[in-house]
Amino acid sequence: MFRRIRESRPATVDELVAAAKAAVRSGRMRPGDPFPTPDEVSDLSGAPVADCLEVVTALLQAGAIRQDASGNLTVAPPEPA
Repeated sequence: MFRRIRESRPATVDELVAAAKAAVRSGRMRPGDPFPTPDEVSDLSGAPVADCLEVVTALLQAGAIRQDASGNLTVAPPEPA
């Protein structure tokens, strides 16, 4: 899901957010599935950890992922229509 968009550069924050949302829409990531930490997203994508923290923050604010009291991230269920 999170991979270098082009071999010559790491993915941008917007590209990583779009990739995460596409993975949820396509069913590759389902509600309740663990979501990678910013460090893991960085390892997978080659993007700086600070950018990956922005990705996680954006997804949390959008309601696409959830964080429990222990700090674990999971894919959130879809919002009711």
